[in-house]
Amino acid sequence: MDVEASPGGLRPPLTSPAADAGTAVDASFSLREFLLFLGPGLLVAVAFMDPGSLQSFIQAGAQTGFALLWWFAIVTLVFAVAFQWMAGRLGLVSGSDLAQLCAAHYPKGARVVLWVLMECAIVGADVQDTVGGGQALGLLSDGRIPLWAGCILASVAAFMLLLADKCRNARWLEAVFGAAIAVLVASMAANFAKAGVPAGDVIKGLFVPSMPKDAMPVAAGALGATVSSYNLFFHSAAVGRRQHKRASEARTRVLLWYHRLETLLTLLLAFLVSLFVICVFAYGFYGNPEYSTAAIGLEDAGHLLGQRFGEQFKYLWAVGVLASGLIATVALTYTGQLVFVGLLQVEVKGWVQFWCTRLVALVPTVLIAVLSDASNSFDRINGLLNVVQSVLLPFALVPLIHLAARPSILGPFSSPATLTAFAALVAASIMAVDGYVLVGFLQDSLAQTPGAYVGWSLLIAAYYLALGYFILEPTPLWAWVCGMWQWWRRRAGGSNAGMDERLGTGATSDGDRPAHASSAAELQNILSNNRQWAEAQVAKDPNFFKKLANELLGLGPGEVFVQRNVGNLATHKDLNCMSCLEYAVNVLKVKHIIVCGHYNCGAVRAALTMPSKTPGLVNLWITDIRDTRDKHVDVLRRLKGDAQVDKLVELNVMRQVFNVCTSPTVQNAWDEGRHLAVHGVVYAVGDGLLRELTSPIMGLEDFERYSHDQMDNLRHLSLSVLESLSFEREALRRGSIDVATAAGKANGDVK
Repeated sequence: MDVEASPGGLRPPLTSPAADAGTAVDASFSLREFLLFLGPGLLVAVAFMDPGSLQSFIQAGAQTGFALLWWFAIVTLVFAVAFQWMAGRLGLVSGSDLAQLCAAHYPKGARVVLWVLMECAIVGADVQDTVGGGQALGLLSDGRIPLWAGCILASVAAFMLLLADKCRNARWLEAVFGAAIAVLVASMAANFAKAGVPAGDVIKGLFVPSMPKDAMPVAAGALGATVSSYNLFFHSAAVGRRQHKRASEARTRVLLWYHRLETLLTLLLAFLVSLFVICVFAYGFYGNPEYSTAAIGLEDAGHLLGQRFGEQFKYLWAVGVLASGLIATVALTYTGQLVFVGLLQVEVKGWVQFWCTRLVALVPTVLIAVLSDASNSFDRINGLLNVVQSVLLPFALVPLIHLAARPSILGPFSSPATLTAFAALVAASIMAVDGYVLVGFLQDSLAQTPGAYVGWSLLIAAYYLALGYFILEPTPLWAWVCGMWQWWRRRAGGSNAGMDERLGTGATSDGDRPAHASSAAELQNILSNNRQWAEAQVAKDPNFFKKLANELLGLGPGEVFVQRNVGNLATHKDLNCMSCLEYAVNVLKVKHIIVCGHYNCGAVRAALTMPSKTPGLVNLWITDIRDTRDKHVDVLRRLKGDAQVDKLVELNVMRQVFNVCTSPTVQNAWDEGRHLAVHGVVYAVGDGLLRELTSPIMGLEDFERYSHDQMDNLRHLSLSVLESLSFEREALRRGSIDVATAAGKANGDVK
């Protein structure tokens, strides 16, 4: 077996023939492995058959007959499958859920707005599911359990499931969801089989599209009830449990095949449920003068089924609704936690998240049940809540489409142009349908007064303006506008007024926007410039990047000060690097420091392969990289070839970011309250794109947070350095001892 030399002696290489062979085997499709992969799809499929969805199925069948079967087939098997594929791909490849990626991409204000909207969607769905469970208990008890008591009992049962899940693993929860879905499907299928629905009507409804004049609100409600905004966040997190850390590209492709196949199968099951319910209510109640179909709710549906087909239909219906309501409530609780923590980036104890998420939904649910007292009034609200879900849906679709199409996040697994175009077209269609429904609500349901028209029109305008914000992604747009303003100021002033705002992305006043959002926007402008430049060069010359062009940042002369080192090192012992850093910060007054590595770096590759006893200065120089390698042997061994080198390049950049942040020059600048941001990026020679590895580090708090977040990567550096820096700052603040003595005491030399 081959060995490589290292400071610690001889050790096996980071990849081996056996490991390579295992990787090749893992990259093939396996039925057994696919069955083990199953689970996330079951968790996600619940949203397609929860009480809110069942309500939309009832309205579709009772009010439009078989006419909308084709529409539900398209919504579930085309629209929903495409969006769930994108959400799952995002979580599986990136290792982060949609909420976390939105937090990294949008400024704080946009994240708060997005959180409020998603919480509204979650609370609305939770109200439907909890009340649905309460109504099911009322049906099963023949009215002995009032609605408000049924809601509390359903919530307690959901609590029990959630608490049991805390004591068990995720597989147990997936099994519970699978069992509940089986009960739901069996009960709805039994009703369908016993009702004797004509097959000809079903086939015509599936394959002959029609849209009755009054069916548009029902169709819009079907969108909101079937393709749920919150479910996209949940799916991206659920499928992330199946992620293999740093899996090879071939292996990741197989996992994506498993994900796509599971999603298709589970949504096919969800469509069958919708088919069963729509057909039963279309056959039993559509056009039947004996029954009023204006506002059939879940409980009314049970009673009507009992009257029309027999009491056993009512009880089968109630069992299915109860099963769907309980597990949907559990899924919504987890989604609420994901959205809260992911979008707001706050650290809250798990039990606090748990109780707050449940109480936020339970309190309004019980209040509605008590105030309405009769379930019929809530049944009319149910349809409206489905329309609200449809109106909120684009606020999840637009960020999903943007993020899933980014090579900087998903690399070669980013959404292809055809899928992105299709998803964008569907999202635009949903926005248009939502506009039609909002205008129709103004004409049909509101008072026909000037005040109502003006107020509702302003609300519609605000809705589309908010959507425009997320569609246009104004963070890089704002940075570009600011950059053009700074350029104009420099040209108009004829001076070096812009020299103190290096990296030329257009600084903004700290009073205009939060500093973090400003720094993130400025770096995004560089990435945007770089992306446009790369696309233009490839269009002119497909082999341009094979010639190793240097115009990376899209900035002009005098806008960036560059210091280069072999291996992208920035160690404190390198006086040349530290001198350049001091000159840039203290004389040029730069506001940004970018530590930039590049994939396939020769010095990093040498640190993987060069024996430690090789004579010469190069071997001595890369000792720092080799030390980083030794600290991450377990991670690197799981990779092979260029993937090893590229991973070590990223780890090296993160270590050099730490070195720059702990340099006296940067620490002093932060102590003085200077605006100075440190960034870590990596450059891909193959496509010319820069990829961001760290968020802007703009002060001691950011740096300490970064150090703790990277504790596993920097454990051998973080604790001692942080202790020393903390003690020095405290000593200087008190003025009791000088810096040298403080440093000595931090190291245990002074009693």
